[in-house]
Amino acid sequence: MTVAGSRPGTALRLSVHSPHSGHDGLVRLEQLAHDPGVGWYVQKSFDLDRDVLTTLATHLRKADCLLAGTGNPTPVSAHNHPLRIGPALPCAAEEQTREG
Repeated sequence: MTVAGSRPGTALRLSVHSPHSGHDGLVRLEQLAHDPGVGWYVQKSFDLDRDVLTTLATHLRKADCLLAGTGNPTPVSAHNHPLRIGPALPCAAEEQTREG
């Protein structure tokens, strides 16, 4: 899954790697940026195991609730975050196919 970032030319990509893919099972979160000459590229990546993912998800839900109480009419979340017009975002499935 790829989600547009808060600024044009930025995005976050989330991919799940199951235990049979050579890992113990993890989620990879990548911060992407776009350059007209290079295209989309990964700036940073984080590999999260299930325990960290579960804890982080709880804290993200809390942060979403806190942001909703700051005067925003609706919670800030992936469901109502407006997508920015810009270069096409790479699909995680396409990236995995290219990587092998």
